[in-house]
Formats: sequence, structure tokens, C-alpha cells
Amino acid sequence: MKTLFFVGLIAMALIGSSMADEEAGAQLPNCICTRIYSPVCATNGVTYDNECLFKCTRNDRLSRGLETIEIAKRGMCNEESWF
Repeated sequence: MKTLFFVGLIAMALIGSSMADEEAGAQLPNCICTRIYSPVCATNGVTYDNECLFKCTRNDRLSRGLETIEIAKRGMCNEESWF
């Protein structure tokens, strides 16, 4: 019973961390971007620090067969409009 509990706990931790990384655009493989802050708002309601990081996330999503995202506007997302 304890083994099953720990296996479930580890599985939930792995799933949660992979979802958080994908949405934040964090540390995508083969993606080198500058740290210049020029935010863009994507159609998924996430603000990316710059267009390069957005493109890395978009390409990663496409390679994994997920729904594509586009730039909705330049600047930060208005969080109120995404709820």
C-alpha cells in the first residue's frame, strides 16, 4: 500500500512539473534566447518575456502535437480578459 502511494505521488509531481514548464516556456531544449525584456501576450493568455521565448514555446508545442499559439498582442497580457 505504501509503495502504491509513493508511485502515485511521484507520478503527480512529474506531471505537474512538466505542465508548469511548458506553460512558462522554461528551459526548452535547443532554444537560445536573449534576456531582453520585450513582453508578448500569446493566445493562451501567457505573457512571454520576449518573442524568442514565445517562438520556442510555440515550436515545442507543435513538435509535441499540441494546439498552436499565436501572439495576441505586444506587451503583457491583461489577466482580467483571460478569465
